[in-house]
Amino acid sequence: MVFILAFIIVIILKFILNIRKYFQCEKYISLFEDWIVKECKINLVEKRSIVKKLVSDAGYGNSRVPYVKEMGYGQLARLEVNPIDSFPNREMARGILNNLSASKGLYKQRALEAFNPIFWIEFVIFLPKSIFSYLGVESTGFIVKISNLIWWLLGTVLTTMILNAFSPELSEFIRSIFK
Repeated sequence: MVFILAFIIVIILKFILNIRKYFQCEKYISLFEDWIVKECKINLVEKRSIVKKLVSDAGYGNSRVPYVKEMGYGQLARLEVNPIDSFPNREMARGILNNLSASKGLYKQRALEAFNPIFWIEFVIFLPKSIFSYLGVESTGFIVKISNLIWWLLGTVLTTMILNAFSPELSEFIRSIFK
C-alpha cells in the first residue's frame, strides 16, 4: 500500500511541476508578444533568468540561430547566437518565441505523460537509460546498453524467484481481485 501511495504522489508531483512550467512559458510568451508590439510596464530583463531556466530545463538552452549584424562600411558579421541569452530582444523575437513555444509544448507533453501507463512501463523497463540521461551520458552509448541488458536480466531472475516463492499467495490474491 505504501508503494502505491508513493507512486501516486510521484504522478501528482510530475504533473504539477510540469503544468506549472507550461503555464509559466505561456505567461512569458504572452508578455514577450505584448512587449514586441508595444512597450509594456513589466521589465522583462528581470525575467531573463527565469526564462533561461525554463528553456534550459526543457532541453532547448543550447539552441543557436544564424544572425547577421551590420558592422558599417559595407561589412557584415555572421554569428550563431542563442536567442534566449538576449531575452528580451526584438531582433531575436522569432528565435525566442520558437524556444519558448517548444518548451511549452514539451512541458505539456511531460505533464500528460504522468497519467500515461505506457510511459511508466517504458520508464521502468529502461530505468538505467533514464538514470544515465539524467547524469548527462549519451543514451545511445555502449555502457547504457550494457546497463539495460543487466537490468533486464536482473529483473527476469528476480521476477522468476518472486513468482516461485510466493506462488500460492499470488494466486490467492489474483483470485480475490476477480471475485
